[in-house]
Order: sequence, then structure tokens, then C-alpha cells
Amino acid sequence: EEASVRLELVGSGGNILGATTVQVPSKGLRQIDNVARLVLAQAGATGVRGYIRVLSSQPMHVWATQIDNGTDDPSIVMGTP
Repeated sequence: EEASVRLELVGSGGNILGATTVQVPSKGLRQIDNVARLVLAQAGATGVRGYIRVLSSQPMHVWATQIDNGTDDPSIVMGTP
């Protein structure tokens, strides 16, 4: 069954800065680039510090990749329940 997934951008102070909902197909994959920009509906860099909270209507695995803009070094962050 398709999942309805709410993405919340939580600021470093714990407040929700913005949220949006996306659909993820059953047994599928949904890649979302520039999540903070999507949630805040901004075209450019946001400068926001915080994290993304993912709430789904179906069980799923979530991860994020980060790219250091200074060195281009990648890292991966696994979602935790």
C-alpha cells in the first residue's frame, strides 16, 4: 500500500520550522533532494540547523546522505525509530 509520509523540519531549538507530505509507492523508493528547501518552499540555501522527522502511514526504512560543501565528503545517516 502506498505510504503517506510527513516530513517535518525541526530546528535546533526543537520547534517545527515547516512540514510537507509526500507519497511513497508500495515497495518503492522515493529520493528527495534538498529536503530543507522542499519543506520550507525555498529555492536557495536555507542555512537551517536541525533535523528531519519522518512520520509514515506504513512501515519504512529511512536514511539521509549529507555532502560537506567545503570538501565534497559524503556521509550517511540512518533513521532511528
